[in-house]
Amino acid sequence: MDRTILLRRSNNRSVALLALFAFLAGGSSSGRADRELAGLAGFSQAHKGALLWYDASGRLLVANAGQIIDPLGRVTAFSKSPGRTYPSLSPDGKKVAFVQTENLSQDEKREESSIWIVDVDRGTLDKVAVLPWASALSWSPAGDKLAFISEGLKILTLGDKHITLITADTSSDAIPSWSPDEHQIAYESVTGAGDHRVFHVNIADLLSGEIKTIAEGRSPSWSPKGDQIAYLDSGEQAYFAVSTTGANKKLLVKAGYAAFKGPLLGMWLVWSPDQLHAIYNAYYDGGVEAIGVDLLTGKKTIIKREGYFAAVDWRP
Repeated sequence: MDRTILLRRSNNRSVALLALFAFLAGGSSSGRADRELAGLAGFSQAHKGALLWYDASGRLLVANAGQIIDPLGRVTAFSKSPGRTYPSLSPDGKKVAFVQTENLSQDEKREESSIWIVDVDRGTLDKVAVLPWASALSWSPAGDKLAFISEGLKILTLGDKHITLITADTSSDAIPSWSPDEHQIAYESVTGAGDHRVFHVNIADLLSGEIKTIAEGRSPSWSPKGDQIAYLDSGEQAYFAVSTTGANKKLLVKAGYAAFKGPLLGMWLVWSPDQLHAIYNAYYDGGVEAIGVDLLTGKKTIIKREGYFAAVDWRP
């Protein structure tokens, strides 16, 4: 996969492609890249916690207290690779897990996916699993497991490298999201095909094995306190939150704001550790914006304009 993985969330492919072409035409200058990094640094200085970002060239960037770290930048084997899917930052902010997918044949009919963990400070790499295909992984709150999508929802226990199938539901590449107590995982499933697809927000109970659907929508994201699950509506125009039973639905963020109306939203809502703020991505004909929102006041701040930096994790 390449930078288009950040655009697959959209059902309106023409908007997504126009945004991509605009970036390819003039979005990669070093001056703009420097400004983008400065914006990240400024945001990380103003808010507590470590932020994990994923950019158009495949870099995994960690922003913490105004410092930007590219943990894979000095690892030759991955310096030019475009094959990473959505990564995940460890709970302590010291490691990043990601998936590397490679074609094994010239006709691209055979692929192999490896799950890797990189140390943020040292840049050391550890391959923890090899699969026919995998994507969209998420670190457990205790840091000892990874949930990921590979022909269903699975869990990799890092200690013994054992992989457990949780559910074989047909899933997209949306990232699974753990409950803070690690007893449940929220994930996206899909029924139907083509224009008749319907997306569901499900919860898998790891103790009882029960699977329940709590909403129709995409990209669930469990809140740090465990009391809410945010998700993107199927029309990609708003983020809502519901309780873990699917009750008490409330609007968190609308797509349109100020001078802009009706962009498409994409990916999942990234909660701040204190649950007072969030980051999300909005897609326009002219590019992509990463936007921070105060969940109490609704005030929005553009963190990054264009550049295809996607917020992925926000850890204490």
